[in-house]
Amino acid sequence: MERVGGGRWGEFWRRASCCLQSAAATLGRSTAAHEALFMVDRTRVPVHERLSKNPCWLLPPHHRLHRLNRRRAWVGSRVSSEVQKKAMENGRGSSCVANDERWSLAGATALVTGGTKGIGHAIVEELARFGAAIHTCSRNEAELNKSLKEWGAKNFKVTGSVCDVACRADREKLMEDVKSTFGGKLSILVNNAGTGKPMVAVTPDEYGFMMSTNLESAFHLNQLAHPLLKASGAGSIVNVSSLAGIVGIDNITIYGATKAALNQLTRSLACEWAKDNIRTNCVAPGSIRTPLMEPLLAMEEFVAKETYRIPLGRVGESEEVSAVVAFLCLPAACYINGQVICIDGGKSVNGNL
Repeated sequence: MERVGGGRWGEFWRRASCCLQSAAATLGRSTAAHEALFMVDRTRVPVHERLSKNPCWLLPPHHRLHRLNRRRAWVGSRVSSEVQKKAMENGRGSSCVANDERWSLAGATALVTGGTKGIGHAIVEELARFGAAIHTCSRNEAELNKSLKEWGAKNFKVTGSVCDVACRADREKLMEDVKSTFGGKLSILVNNAGTGKPMVAVTPDEYGFMMSTNLESAFHLNQLAHPLLKASGAGSIVNVSSLAGIVGIDNITIYGATKAALNQLTRSLACEWAKDNIRTNCVAPGSIRTPLMEPLLAMEEFVAKETYRIPLGRVGESEEVSAVVAFLCLPAACYINGQVICIDGGKSVNGNL
């Protein structure tokens, strides 16, 4: 044990050293082991000088950690107070956390296919409310123009073009329009278009049409959008699948097969394109109230059968799907990748008969 300086703390350390040596002799341990146990570092500053400035060096490690955590908490509260004060000065009041850039799509650009009806229409409006500029498409020019007029009246930044996503040439033209509109960068791609028909009524041409619309279009648009998404620095793809791609449902067999393939495409792209800072996720809606479903939802027998195994006891709304899509596109969701999220009121997990 080295000789330490004089004074009050020097005397204190000499006595502490005697205690350590006695304990070492009793327990068969070296003094060095005890000093290591108490994390005493005497190599830089003389012990009596260090102790005179900060006596807590003699505390056991867990006591010192407690003091360090208290210090960190105090510093954190000071930083939080400064952020809050700055937010108040900027007129944002106490909502500084909720209104920061993690929860905004201001400056983001998005392509949403099939955006004039149902879930697609709700997605366009949800993204627009978060501040994104959006380009959408539809096969029906009249429907597209009507929707664009409505969005213009709401001051949403939405443009559109006529496109049949089942047609390869139309998809290529659509992506050229997007590239021109957004200056070669795309933050968000939502593959929403889809169609289905009962298995026994499907002709070879209709089979090809469903495959092209539901699966090939998503594959091809992802492929075309890749350089634009990569150029944005933080791209997000959201594929709109279906519960039919996860569980078996009568009368939509081919539709379910295309959606199951879309689920796996999502998982694979999530792994393959993560290196380019592009996230890929998927939502799988269950029974959702859309214009296509309205005639069926008018039938009490259908509604009873459809909601029987839904724990929430009702069909969903398009806005309940669009909210999840928008969240997946937000910076706050930047660690969510490769997920297929069911939006079905709990139907997919209900094991009750």
